[in-house]
Amino acid sequence: MFVAKILSEQNLVEHWFVVDGEYSFKGEFIGLCAKNLLQNELRLKQFESRITIIENRENFFEGLRYSIKPSGVDSLRAIRNRTQARTLRREKIFFSVEKLTRDLATASVLERCKDSDWLLISDVDEILDTSGSRLEYIRDKLSKTSGKILRVLRLRYVFDFDNLDPQIKFCPIVQISLLRGKESSKISEFRFRQDGVILSGKPLIFEYSYCFPLDAIRRKLRNFAHVGPDEDMFSAALRLNHHFVQPGTNTTARVWLEKSDIEDDLHSAYIIENISHLRTGNVNPDYKEARSVEYPRLF
Repeated sequence: MFVAKILSEQNLVEHWFVVDGEYSFKGEFIGLCAKNLLQNELRLKQFESRITIIENRENFFEGLRYSIKPSGVDSLRAIRNRTQARTLRREKIFFSVEKLTRDLATASVLERCKDSDWLLISDVDEILDTSGSRLEYIRDKLSKTSGKILRVLRLRYVFDFDNLDPQIKFCPIVQISLLRGKESSKISEFRFRQDGVILSGKPLIFEYSYCFPLDAIRRKLRNFAHVGPDEDMFSAALRLNHHFVQPGTNTTARVWLEKSDIEDDLHSAYIIENISHLRTGNVNPDYKEARSVEYPRLF
């Protein structure tokens, strides 16, 4: 996915800042891998001077696990649903670790970038496509905007490269002058902000979440900031083609996913060009029939 991101963004992005942690957001040792990938992946050799890797060897989880106290809202949840309250409190710690990790890039970004530069805040699997006519379209939009926080529409695919998530998602692009400010801000403060100018009515960023072999998905679930679903929920998600259901939540409240056609307007050019060998086949091909059997009133 890292290769796909770099190759897709190379026409517009001048520099990438990558944070690589030795420990997962849940405090487990996973080792560093970004520099090794950069040095050994031939397709990335020409971009080495344009990529800054920030390595973190500190286990942030150990410093936070006992310091984050439950809020009043957490206490109310504990009264209503103790399992959900425990899940949400643990996730609060994991996401705090994620924020600290993301913010390690702030100093490098401010040191290298000018106030007039733009910073796209994204994960590795969120790809800004700059191929063909999209390049000039994005440049034109950026040159004409008066805003300093922009929201870029992204399409999300889950489990496979043609398996569409219907939810509306955005990624932020922030002008460095705003990030620098009078008192230096942190990158994580902008990641999930809901304000800002919507840059475009059409998607320019394409997210390919969990588009890996099954063992790699399980490895990601062990390490990411959410409290992962159990094996039964994992199997159900692929069998019925829906989002993972988190522990303690209503199992009937699901986000249903649907297979879609591979089209230029709906995908990164890199994915379209390589779709024949990128497909994972993770989703049950008979998921619609399985839904009608398991949820006859809904389907």
